[in-house]
Formats: sequence, structure tokens, C-alpha cells
Amino acid sequence: MKTLITPTEVMSLAFSAEEMYNVAVVTDLDIAAAEERYVRPVVGRELYARLLEGDYPSLKDDYVAPLVAAWTRYIVEPLLASRCDVCHEAGSTAAENEATAERCRSLRLRARTLSRALAEHLNSRAEDYPEYNPYANPLNRCSIDGNIVQVY
Repeated sequence: MKTLITPTEVMSLAFSAEEMYNVAVVTDLDIAAAEERYVRPVVGRELYARLLEGDYPSLKDDYVAPLVAAWTRYIVEPLLASRCDVCHEAGSTAAENEATAERCRSLRLRARTLSRALAEHLNSRAEDYPEYNPYANPLNRCSIDGNIVQVY
């Protein structure tokens, strides 16, 4: 399965060096799921295919790769304990579960912010990306900010 970035790139973009996780905690399937769920709907099928082919390297490096890494980290975070048995003992306490939930909320906010940045970049430079259709981008139709639904 071809993805826009590798597990090594996810580790360098979404994890800090102090976390000391092995790159094996992120799989290609995790990345593919993040791309399918959170990236392809924003950029569209045609632009996504071009990005997979290696086109628009600055768009990929500046916006898409950090976004894919952020959403992949969000997907992987609840699974880290089970994937890293050396780092964590079996079972978790309520406090550990709450800490994981709080990290996931923070990771989701970061990823959503990067999604908006990508959408704004694409919208402001739509002529540079002929494959991009701003009317198909779900972020251009509706958002939920602070429990307020905004329809554009």
C-alpha cells in the first residue's frame, strides 16, 4: 500500500525524541487510514493521486506530511500501550486512561488545526492546483468550533 509518508517520517514529525518509541509502533496501515479518513476528503481524489505520484513536493512537505503525521499520531495514541509492551505494563489505571484521553484531545486539536491550514492554503491558491475542487472539500461546507456548528 502506497502512502504519502513513511512511519519514520511520522515519528520525526509527530513524536518528540524524548518519547523514545520504536518506529514499529506506527504501521503503514495506520498512515493509510489517516490519509483516507482525514487527507483525501480535503484534497480530493485527483490531487491526492498526484501527491502519491510525487507531484507538488512543496505542498506535501509544508502542509500534507505534517497533517498526515498528526492524524496518524492521533490514531496510534490509544494503541501505544498495547504496541509497546516494554514501555507499559499490562492493564491501565483510570488515571492513565484519563491521561491518554487528554493527550488524544490535544492531538486531535493539533491535527484539526493543520487540516484547516491545508484547506486555507488550497483555497487561497486553487489556481496552482487544478485537480483541487474547493466545493468538494468538506471543511469548506461545515465546521464545529466550540460546539457551534458553522455552515459556509
